[in-house]
Amino acid sequence: MTRTEEVSIILGEKGDRLFAVEVTAYYDKGDYYQPSSVDYEVSGEFYDVENECICNDLVDRYENINKVNIEELAIEEFINQY
Repeated sequence: MTRTEEVSIILGEKGDRLFAVEVTAYYDKGDYYQPSSVDYEVSGEFYDVENECICNDLVDRYENINKVNIEELAIEEFINQY
């Protein structure tokens, strides 16, 4: 079973930029021999909500400068919301 949802991430020192990206969760209910598991994947492109444009390069630069993993933040937000 899969579930895909759009999550929002706020970036910037003052939290002034809102980005959206789709995160997909792949659920495997497991069986007698294998436990259940969930794998997450950030799919699609990062979208600047305010300026209505795709901005993967900007998010990549933000990651490099601030040493954060935006995909991990998106997955964490997905887990918290759903």
